[in-house]
Amino acid sequence: MLTGLQLNFVTGEGDDIFKRSARRRRSRIANDFYPSETGLTKGLLKAAPRITQVDRIFEPCAGRQDIAKVLRKETSARVFVSDLTWNDTAPRDATTDKFWNYWVQCASPQVVVTNPPFNVAAEILRHSWERCSIGCVFLLPLNFMEPVSSRGGLLDELADHMTLFMPVGSPRPRFRSDTKGTAPISVAWCGWTKEHSWQALGMEPPFKFLRNWK
Repeated sequence: MLTGLQLNFVTGEGDDIFKRSARRRRSRIANDFYPSETGLTKGLLKAAPRITQVDRIFEPCAGRQDIAKVLRKETSARVFVSDLTWNDTAPRDATTDKFWNYWVQCASPQVVVTNPPFNVAAEILRHSWERCSIGCVFLLPLNFMEPVSSRGGLLDELADHMTLFMPVGSPRPRFRSDTKGTAPISVAWCGWTKEHSWQALGMEPPFKFLRNWK
């Protein structure tokens, strides 16, 4: 997650400024558990109604099932769920092949819908894309679209299939209960559809990523 921080240096007070900044800084929540408010998923379904028409949806980072509860209520799909923190015998780490091999056999997911831990979102997206039959919809920080070396290749690979980019605002979501106000980051629902190809339609993909420009 991103936080904006501006430091004003005052002669002789530098140590105090850093101490105050450290006190204001919040530690990351264990396992990056930042639940999705109900309105986020309802807004997604209004913008992408095809999700309501599929048979099987998989939520691999379900947490307390905030997204899954809305999907079950608002769609007719069977919604399969998993989370790293759940304690049972099924594989739970969505960054591993073992996890996805298991859930492909159990659920045969058509669409993957999730708010993943941001620090491993690229890994989960790649696995999701390889295993789903229709597409993926992820809630991601806007800076995920920055094509840094760890995910630039993935963004390029999926650009021709990107069909949804919906930034969330007014207000920003509130992802943690131990702070006041909304999150200090901007997020967006991002979606990719396997059967869609901008190039097959004779169009240049509208989503471009500038890398290795220097």
